[in-house]
Amino acid sequence: MIRRFHDERTAGEAFRSWMDRVGGASAIAAGLKDLDVFPAPDVAPDYYVDYGETGPFVAEVGDSECAV
Repeated sequence: MIRRFHDERTAGEAFRSWMDRVGGASAIAAGLKDLDVFPAPDVAPDYYVDYGETGPFVAEVGDSECAV
């Protein structure tokens, strides 16, 4: 959305004005629709690898300060 705003706005145009001009939040959301699809971990395990990590996400629960 930020890239689209940067590329499409007129000089000095505010974000809100740009949003109104391009059709509002619903029009912007339609352009982002492909981002609301999350593949299952067994279908796309690489999707669940954190930045800078080499393996899949593992929930590690340990003792916290308040719990001990």
